[in-house]
Amino acid sequence: MSDAALLQRKLERERAARRQAESILEEKSRELYRANTELESSTTAFWESSSRLRAIMDNAPEAIVTLSDTGIIEGYNRATETVFACDAIELTGQHFRVLLEGEPAHSGAGGEGLSVPEQVQADLGVAYEAMGRRADGTSFHLEYTLTEVSFSDNTGWIMFLRDITKRKQVEQEREAMEIELRQAQKMEALGTLSGGIAHEINTPVQYVGDNLRFLQDAFNDLAALIGKFEAIGAALDSGDGGVKALTAARAAAEEIDLEFLKEEVPASLGNGLEGVERISEIVHAIKMFSHPDQKEMTPVDLNEAVRTTATVARNHWKYVAELTCELDAELPPVMGLPGELNQVILNLIMNAAHAIEDAKREGPGEIVLATRRKGATLELSVRDTGVGIPEENLGKIFEPFFTTKAPGRGTGQGMSILHTIVTKKHGGEVAIASKVGEGTTVTVSLPLPEAEPARMAS
Repeated sequence: MSDAALLQRKLERERAARRQAESILEEKSRELYRANTELESSTTAFWESSSRLRAIMDNAPEAIVTLSDTGIIEGYNRATETVFACDAIELTGQHFRVLLEGEPAHSGAGGEGLSVPEQVQADLGVAYEAMGRRADGTSFHLEYTLTEVSFSDNTGWIMFLRDITKRKQVEQEREAMEIELRQAQKMEALGTLSGGIAHEINTPVQYVGDNLRFLQDAFNDLAALIGKFEAIGAALDSGDGGVKALTAARAAAEEIDLEFLKEEVPASLGNGLEGVERISEIVHAIKMFSHPDQKEMTPVDLNEAVRTTATVARNHWKYVAELTCELDAELPPVMGLPGELNQVILNLIMNAAHAIEDAKREGPGEIVLATRRKGATLELSVRDTGVGIPEENLGKIFEPFFTTKAPGRGTGQGMSILHTIVTKKHGGEVAIASKVGEGTTVTVSLPLPEAEPARMAS
């Protein structure tokens, strides 16, 4: 092969290699372009996502704070600056304790932070109330929750905080209204019972008065007889012998029936004392029932509360029912508000009396007040043989203003207030079992203090 032919073949091979290199370069250029385009798109999406997240954070109504695993503030949103009035202060790098007054609910050993996740694992998502501290030193009601987050290299926390000052004000206003409503209902009950209480006091007062008048007459007769005996002494002193004086004394003793007085005067004194004790019992019951409402829980003798309230309401139930108390003598005291528990018992007794009266049976009905201990709770049950409650009404019993009574016999607030006192004020429960035509049993369960050892009821 000639040199020209060899040169031609070499040239063709070089051209083919150049075309192949150009093709590879073009393909690589296209791949690089696509990669750059994807990178630019990813970068744009990343920044858009970051901007969107930042916008969400900054426009969130709640304060959002990110924390390290030891409770150090790493970031926060705009609402945090507003809630804590700290726009001129840098919070990053400080412990989240600066946001709260007092020791936070979640602290590590020595109150240093959240370094041990198990310390709060069981409480994640639980809302805690605390007092927040603004940058100017003022405090406000605060609620916060914690959420654990995991990153590639560590674990941290997100803290959500909200100012609940307005909510607390509304709650305080509502509580004040509830107190006024309970007081109004209590005064309504006392107004209803006042006539009966006056009658209950008037009866023993008359009894005592009658005995005192008898004793006054007996004393006058005995004083006259004593005068006759004094005349005997005077006659003996004068040497007269005293026969006439003795005869006169014997006649006076027969006239006043001395033997009768010797039997009846002690009995009259006993009856008078019994009447005074009855008055004292009623006054004591009224005093205990009208105990000023307390804000702090105190030990309450539930049995004494039952007896006291039954005495106060006696004139209300005695004409329609026989009331029996089956009280556990070993019942321990329960922590409660005495005035409000008295109101609960009164509502139950009055409702039972009304139900029996509505049944319109021949003869008196029956009301049974019973107390017992059941595990970690004390139970008070009020059972009556009244008209009963229709099944369709059982679910409405605790609704405000719901009543099945005739106009003028209640506002429909009694059971609603009772339910609030038992469940919200004392952390207890109320259960109702009823059968039309047979009667109703209302059971109030109240928790015992945690320190009280359990004794299962038999």
